[in-house]
Amino acid sequence: IQTHHRYGYCLVAELAGDRPAAATVETSEPAAETSELPAIAVLPFMDMSPSRDQDYFCEGLAEELIDALTHVDGLRVSCRSCSFQFRGAGVDLREVGRQLGVGSIVEGSVRRAGDQLRITVQLIDVATGYHKWSQRFERTFGDVFAIQDEIAAQVAMNLRGGASLSQREQRGLRRPPTSAEPYEYYLRGRESLHRMRPADLEQSRRMFEGAIELDADYAPAWAGLATVHALLYEWWGSKDEDMHRADRASQIAMELAPDLADAHVARGF
Repeated sequence: IQTHHRYGYCLVAELAGDRPAAATVETSEPAAETSELPAIAVLPFMDMSPSRDQDYFCEGLAEELIDALTHVDGLRVSCRSCSFQFRGAGVDLREVGRQLGVGSIVEGSVRRAGDQLRITVQLIDVATGYHKWSQRFERTFGDVFAIQDEIAAQVAMNLRGGASLSQREQRGLRRPPTSAEPYEYYLRGRESLHRMRPADLEQSRRMFEGAIELDADYAPAWAGLATVHALLYEWWGSKDEDMHRADRASQIAMELAPDLADAHVARGF
């Protein structure tokens, strides 16, 4: 094997002898089975607040729903990076469904004024363009976790023809508990994390640390902090301090919430 710089590896060994006959192998074609499962995409919610400053919350709400719906048996959920490319008003939901290969789409809007929230959610059938379910929630920001749980449960049950969720699925819909203030810090940190520039990573670090100062047992914030320092180590300086902080924060996240996917991702990273 030769190394070709900036291209990859090349097999240069000489081959001798007759080519063996192709073996007949029976396959179970799992892709065909998978395609029959219900598939859904969650789009970023629209910010309808007077000051238009709730993008971080709109993205966070959609991400939380994506995370929750992955715990529902028999449901395929489009990943964040695929779904979030279709942001903004006026998107053709049928085209979105075709490109993502999903039969249903969740979209909605957020209007926040002080501590008051108004969240509108629709579950759309891609084939017909009709609503399968829609609801408006008007509550305080402190009720945001209950709203998320209710939205995820309603979406899942509608996709399964009204069948109730198992206890395991219901547990999977719930994120680790905290109060509204550290959760808001966490959402602000996660919004800037995806941009991965030094200034954005510093913003994320401050937000995750702010959440931890308010709630030292909030595992998602520890997982986010670990990811920040891992990214800083990999892309911005390879400082031992960042590696040590990533190691410690990811261990704490795993200890606090061993079933949290974010904790496992942060630890693996």
